[in-house]
Amino acid sequence: MKKLNYCFLLSFFLLIACSAEEKTTEISIIPLPKEVKQTKGEFKFNENTKIVISDEQQRPVAKQLQQLFSNAAGYNLEITTEEIAQNAVAFIQVNNLPNEAYKLEVNKENISIKSSTYAGFVYGLSSLRQLLPNAIESDKKIDGQEN
Repeated sequence: MKKLNYCFLLSFFLLIACSAEEKTTEISIIPLPKEVKQTKGEFKFNENTKIVISDEQQRPVAKQLQQLFSNAAGYNLEITTEEIAQNAVAFIQVNNLPNEAYKLEVNKENISIKSSTYAGFVYGLSSLRQLLPNAIESDKKIDGQEN
């Protein structure tokens, strides 16, 4: 009887495991964005990643990002106004978003933060920071962290 119960329980758990849907990682950002579309892949920062600004008003926000990576990873990410297609975080000025709104897009090639206002870039960077490992907030270089 014990063998029968054991086989039944094992079959039951296998059935549940096989029928479980593949779950995506839940993204937790505060405040909750109006819309989130999650895709496969990830962007990996490295010492050659560039920060691209399209307007000098974006420089203070770009410097915040630069400082995070300087402290935590020892990377001196260059801030530039040149358009770069790969391995870059780009702050892009657009006129079709409401005041303080932003659009954050991350793919394996680059990251873009689009906004029509300085506040939108600040909020976009805040959301990006929440997606990065906690170690990015360190004041000291952290060795061995995944980017």
